Amino acid sequence: MSWQFTPVTVPLVLVTLLGSAGAFGAWYQREGPTETWGAITQLTSALWAFVMLVTVSRASPEWQLFWFLVFLSIPLMHAVSAFCFAVYFTGRGEWLTRRRLAILLFLPLSMLVFALTNWWHELIVTNPVFVTKESWAYLEYDWGAVFWLIFGIGYTLIVANEWLLLKKFLHSRNVYRKLSFTFLLVHVATVLATVPSVFQFSPLPYFLIVPYVHLALGGVQLLVATSARFANLLPIDRILTLLSSRLGSLVTLARDYVIEEVDNGLVILDDTGRIVDVNRTARKMLGWERPVGRTIEDVADIGPVEDPGVLEPIITGEEPIHELKEAIWLRTDNGRRCYDVRVSALSDADKHAGHVILLHDITEQKHREQRLEKREQELEEQKAALEQRTDQLEYQNERLDEFASIVSHDLRNPLAVAQGYLDVLEQQANELPDESPIDETTIDEIDDSHQRIEAIIDDALTLARQGKAITATETVSLPDVVTTAWDNVDTKDASLECDADGGLDADRDRLLNVFENLFRNAVEHGGRDVTVKVGTLPNRNGLYVEDDGSGIPADRIDKVLEHGYTTNDQGTGLGLSIVADIIRAHGWGITATNGADGGARFEFTDIGSLNETSRKTVSS
Repeated sequence: MSWQFTPVTVPLVLVTLLGSAGAFGAWYQREGPTETWGAITQLTSALWAFVMLVTVSRASPEWQLFWFLVFLSIPLMHAVSAFCFAVYFTGRGEWLTRRRLAILLFLPLSMLVFALTNWWHELIVTNPVFVTKESWAYLEYDWGAVFWLIFGIGYTLIVANEWLLLKKFLHSRNVYRKLSFTFLLVHVATVLATVPSVFQFSPLPYFLIVPYVHLALGGVQLLVATSARFANLLPIDRILTLLSSRLGSLVTLARDYVIEEVDNGLVILDDTGRIVDVNRTARKMLGWERPVGRTIEDVADIGPVEDPGVLEPIITGEEPIHELKEAIWLRTDNGRRCYDVRVSALSDADKHAGHVILLHDITEQKHREQRLEKREQELEEQKAALEQRTDQLEYQNERLDEFASIVSHDLRNPLAVAQGYLDVLEQQANELPDESPIDETTIDEIDDSHQRIEAIIDDALTLARQGKAITATETVSLPDVVTTAWDNVDTKDASLECDADGGLDADRDRLLNVFENLFRNAVEHGGRDVTVKVGTLPNRNGLYVEDDGSGIPADRIDKVLEHGYTTNDQGTGLGLSIVADIIRAHGWGITATNGADGGARFEFTDIGSLNETSRKTVSS
């Protein structure tokens, strides 16, 4: 058994070691079928170089032919394993059923069977000739019909493999785009390296160009597959930017920009729950610079979450990820923040492909909602207080009605009886002789007292009714109310000048009583021919009622609106106090003073604005 050392011996040894290392690394880190098929692909690369090493190292034509025929099944096994890896890597593992996998594995197996029986049918290799060139010997040969058939099927499988990796590259971001690009580059280079050997214009015998490709790119593939940090160093995005601008397509770049710069955090998970893509906002929210390849329980910390709710079993890994919507509060270095977390399922051809997690900072929205809720609560409290106050006013009005009823009936009835007896007594006194012991003066005094009591009852009744709270108002025409009040009062020879026009919100009957009392007071104290003026205050935010009579003594101005104050021994002192009560019940202000002409002047303030005025004079 003779061996030979060839110029390709050392490179083949290096590729064998490199492929073995790649297979071991992928197998050691495997977590699913993707890594398993990646390890098998690396192993076929190592076998490719090792069997080629054994083939060219034998100096015997028989042994070179034998090992070369054994080798021909390895490229097909490499194509099958690379295709299976691409299927799982691109998230289409459901395609690879047991039956389909058996059909794929039948391809290299059939090549092995035909190759080992080639001595009988020569359907794989024909016309082998052993030649010696440049100090080493190897075979020259032609291909048989079955070789072209089987390798044609193999190349079809390879095209599908490259198509899957290309789609993954175009639709991925971050480290997965760089992984896809690296795998695609290595696989395309491997396929192109087989073309000269298949069509027999290679400068090297057999399939020896491929190991050199593995030697050049296999190291990069190994580093990319095992180190995300190294993968991020590859200038893939720069290359894509150049190609996109040259080809006039900015779709990929625009999509990347939108995803990366959007204010919402975006996390993409595959069907195993691993992060395959994440944008800048999500990386900042999670506090991880390179979360791709990790699971949610690896990167999400439940500690800062105040009330995780349904998210807790997902973050801790107790439950699988599922669709949900939840708002959570987190304690951060910038204070408490609220995030809207939405998990949605992703599907591909109606099959589950993973999940997308959308993280939206809704802190400001929550603060606005809290302020709105607080404001609504305050309004509810104000409404309750207003309703309570309304109930109190209604109760007060009911008590005043009861008081008015007592004054109107319970006091008037005994007074009427007493007056009746007094009338009988007076009639009897008139029928008696002059020397009767009944004194008519006494009867007159009793009658005056009754009249005095009657006046007090009338004023008290008016005070009770006018002192009720005002709960409803209407727009009242001021000139109409003033004129009506003037007509309701015995104004003697007095005259009225009304310089106020427009309307205001008031209780018309109560306002009418105000003007009636003021007009009556002006006539009683100002004289029969007094002139009364009604006008507006500056800024049209008030009214005044003024006469040209003798006015109010300076030492009594502060007392005229008090209950019981009067300058008439026969008066009750309730007339002006009733005016003050009605004005204040409207929420207005009232002051008593003397006008420019020396007469009494009463001013109503804070009544609201009035329209333009027009002068109106009324004479009694």
